[in-house]
Amino acid sequence: MKLPMTVVYEGGTRKLVIAQFSDFIAFENVHNKSVAKMDTELRLSDLAWIAWHAEKRNKQTVLEFDAWNLTVEELELGGADARIVPLGKSQPTG
Repeated sequence: MKLPMTVVYEGGTRKLVIAQFSDFIAFENVHNKSVAKMDTELRLSDLAWIAWHAEKRNKQTVLEFDAWNLTVEELELGGADARIVPLGKSQPTG
């Protein structure tokens, strides 16, 4: 289970952050919320926390969540690696 997110920091710096299984487990433990319910109860703060946790796990930030959050301008789901590329030719259907 991985979720690519692009974090846009103040000043326009863009960074691909990949949240993985351990980040989702930490989210569930800290917030006492199931990630399975995110499709109906998704909050931007939840996604931001998961992105922050991935950055902290990878030692890319030493800031606590609230301080890190103040440096973020935008958060986008996906990244360059998450684009869907069309097939070069049609696949057989029969």
